[in-house]
Amino acid sequence: MLQWLENTKGKTATTERKKSSTTANKSRKSNSASTAAKKPSTTNSPSKKTAVQSVKTSGNWILLNNNYYLAKLVETKSDGTISVQITTNDLEEQANLKDLKPDQFSHYSPISYAYQEEALLTEVKDVILTSTGGKNLFVITLLPIQQSQENIFQDIRVGSNNGNYYSPDEIAEMRVIILLFNDDSLLSNKEDYLRVDSLINCSAGGKRIEPINFPELWKNLKMQKDKFLRIARLAAVYELKMSGIVEHILELKLGPIKNHLMTVEFRGTRMSRYKNKETKVIEVKGNCSLRD
Repeated sequence: MLQWLENTKGKTATTERKKSSTTANKSRKSNSASTAAKKPSTTNSPSKKTAVQSVKTSGNWILLNNNYYLAKLVETKSDGTISVQITTNDLEEQANLKDLKPDQFSHYSPISYAYQEEALLTEVKDVILTSTGGKNLFVITLLPIQQSQENIFQDIRVGSNNGNYYSPDEIAEMRVIILLFNDDSLLSNKEDYLRVDSLINCSAGGKRIEPINFPELWKNLKMQKDKFLRIARLAAVYELKMSGIVEHILELKLGPIKNHLMTVEFRGTRMSRYKNKETKVIEVKGNCSLRD
């Protein structure tokens, strides 16, 4: 593991403790229609469900056109077509889903899609809404858009001005760290950075690799830690795959969160231009700041 990993250890901050007091006021209600006496509550009540501290899966969360939804069902058919079922009574979510319906008079627009460990651009073929028993069910049919995630520089060693060389696996690791941790300290100096910046920060599609805005997500969802961790993980999956950094995600764990620092553990393999050449498993672990 690179020296950067050591730099993330030992970070502390003052823990804010919230004092709370609970007062149980129990009243017994008489029931004239029932002669059965209620048993008094015991002090050995069942423990509350433990709050989620870390996640290794995004659960049933799905990314569609930069919005996140809880999916009822996601099915990938033999022809590659993706069928997504979403049940929601939230008016804003319903409006966003209705807006996905393709306009017959305009050219299609690709939309972002991510689920579990997969991410791609898709075209919306159809959106069907059915309402039963006060519940609204959306069935969205998506067609994958074939797009190469290959980077022509991904198997090239990059030389720096001071004589150092970065292997393709090291460059992929740097990209992961920049994306997940917003950290470019692996580049030894500014001169090195200026020389290799264009290669390290360039994704497969030519788009500059930008750190995921975890702090913004955390600000909006920190009162719902489980939801934040799963959505943040899905956002990371989308960026890791769509940037062409990795082909397969073997592990992506987010959490726990302490003192505005989120632990992130990642393992994955990058895409190689040569099918008969195995690539090294990229493995990073560190802390990501959730402060603005």
